[in-house]
Amino acid sequence: MNGLVARLLASESPAAWYDAHRARVWRWGGRVATDWLDDRSLHAAIAKTVPGQVDWLEGGLGQTPPTMALTRLPSAARAAGASLRVHRIHTLDERLGEVALAFLDAFGEEININAYASPAGAAGLAPHTDPYDVFVLHTAGTKRWFLHGKEGEAPVPYRDATGGNHGELVLEPGDLLFLPAHVRHRAQALDGTSLHLTLSLQAKTKHSLVEWLATEVGNHLDPIDGSPRHTQDDGTYAKAVDALRAAVRAQLEGDVVDRWLRYREGVEYERTIASFETYRATAARGYR
Repeated sequence: MNGLVARLLASESPAAWYDAHRARVWRWGGRVATDWLDDRSLHAAIAKTVPGQVDWLEGGLGQTPPTMALTRLPSAARAAGASLRVHRIHTLDERLGEVALAFLDAFGEEININAYASPAGAAGLAPHTDPYDVFVLHTAGTKRWFLHGKEGEAPVPYRDATGGNHGELVLEPGDLLFLPAHVRHRAQALDGTSLHLTLSLQAKTKHSLVEWLATEVGNHLDPIDGSPRHTQDDGTYAKAVDALRAAVRAQLEGDVVDRWLRYREGVEYERTIASFETYRATAARGYR
């Protein structure tokens, strides 16, 4: 399965691939093996989950699933017309763990893989956007995806959703869809039980650099020191503003971009590796 990354990128670098595809929804013309997720592997993964790793999607919202044996959840969800979502399933399945690491090595971004199982007609989540880029890999059944455009775009209909960020398309086993961040979407299962995986990449952006920088500044401020107030006329306000400016300038010294990239690369890889060990250790203690 790790060959998927090589096939996806072909002779392109990850940066070139992003430049070519991140502007709009894109469906791969090739086909992917469908043995990544089936009922059997889904049941096996659910049996290893820790508290909070599985939720029940009904009415467009995630909810705590009914109290019952974990192995009964998939059939109970189908009977109730609800969808099941398994968070970070790559920590529970060795094959998907290898895929997560392959994407991490190729794109330099932390990868998170969730699994969704939906009975016929189930809609799962309500229309929403995600703050990260997502590869959708469909493995069983069929599901119709509704694309409502990027935030701030005027709705323009497209017959073929791969021509833009609006319209509808049906995914079948083996289909791979790339869904850029901030495209509003929803999906609904058609005939039979539908299974798909979402492989989410938290890509580095200028916006995420600023978010990190704000955290760095905050880490160097007194957490209980109040914000400056214009009503203070004894020089306190001016001193407080100067202190904030100094804190920001201090974090901007040196090559802030290199610092940020080193932080992202180190933390992402360690977090991805650690997530496997954390879930395995927790499951070994009997929290099922």
